Amino acid sequence: MFVAGVARKLGINRWIKRVQVNLRRHYRRRIDETEARLMRSATDRVVRPFEWGLDWAERWPSARETLRNGSDHEYLKQVSRAAVHSSDVFYGYEKPRDFLLSGNRLSFTSPLWTPYP
Repeated sequence: MFVAGVARKLGINRWIKRVQVNLRRHYRRRIDETEARLMRSATDRVVRPFEWGLDWAERWPSARETLRNGSDHEYLKQVSRAAVHSSDVFYGYEKPRDFLLSGNRLSFTSPLWTPYP
């Protein structure tokens, strides 16, 4: 009954807003505490330099028509713009023709190249 009394006293909309704010604070605090605990307990962390993922983006269909001038960031922006402009080509899909079902595992050749087998 306490909740109903508070809701009536504040007005239901203000009460809902207050509950939402308190839940967000609680959730943020829990996430921050969990992240901090995990960070302190990890002894095998490796800091690596930031990479743009150009090894993947260079193989996008839109990258074929994009000249690589300037920084990696600029190149990726140009490739991304070209992908959006020709999204039918970017998202186009060629159906695989060599399906192999072995037990409960389905295998097929991907129409996209990846560095992983």
